[in-house]
Amino acid sequence: MTFFDLVFKRKSGRGGFQARHDYTNGYGVSVIDDGYGSDAGLYEVAVMFQGDLCYDTPITDDVLGHLTSDDVTDIMERVSKLPSPFMLPAPKAMNTGDAA
Repeated sequence: MTFFDLVFKRKSGRGGFQARHDYTNGYGVSVIDDGYGSDAGLYEVAVMFQGDLCYDTPITDDVLGHLTSDDVTDIMERVSKLPSPFMLPAPKAMNTGDAA
């Protein structure tokens, strides 16, 4: 998934456009064209978790602005690789050997 796969829709109540994409790890991105950097034709990305803004990831503790389409794609890839808090650790192997 890249920036060019996103589908932008007009935001309600405001003049800009927004695209959102959710990943199986529970995280997602919200990309807007009327945020930080929009005056230069650039984009703003917010990291989302379960549909809400998320300010505590290793990627950022805020929104990210002044981004090119390549920057957005890079952030999308990083968000898709965040560890899911829903994933349980793999079970430990049981020792089935005979005790010596």
